[in-house]
Amino acid sequence: DYLNNRVQLCSTSGSCSTVEITSSDNGKFAPFGLAVTATGDYVICDIGNNEVLLCPASAASACTTITSDGATHPLTPWAVVLDWNGNLVIADRAGSRVQL
Repeated sequence: DYLNNRVQLCSTSGSCSTVEITSSDNGKFAPFGLAVTATGDYVICDIGNNEVLLCPASAASACTTITSDGATHPLTPWAVVLDWNGNLVIADRAGSRVQL
């Protein structure tokens, strides 16, 4: 939920709960793209901080930044997917590139 700066987990019956996410956001957390790994962890594009977070399913509040600084740092990570081997693919909108 980009506009409300949160990630929600919703059941098939329609009930939703907010997943607590902690990042180094200084109030700018803006989730946009999300993928789920084979183990149930969340990979979240945070376009407010221009980073990609890995959040364990067991403790979503313990997220870690998995993108690097420097030339390969995403400018606006827009979407993420996992390939058949579990590798992360990031669409970087402002960087006009796809990163593996």
